[in-house]
Amino acid sequence: MALADGLARVGFIAWLGKEGGMLLQGYDPQVSAVVVLIAYPWMVMMF
Repeated sequence: MALADGLARVGFIAWLGKEGGMLLQGYDPQVSAVVVLIAYPWMVMMF
């Protein structure tokens, strides 16, 4: 919980969402969903 709060305070969460959205822009929604489903467990393990 403390790590998530710290990441939110420094703006990392907003930055990650903005950059991730830019990377997925223009792709088919199904492809984007698969990328998010694959990336989510990796991000959970990282943080």
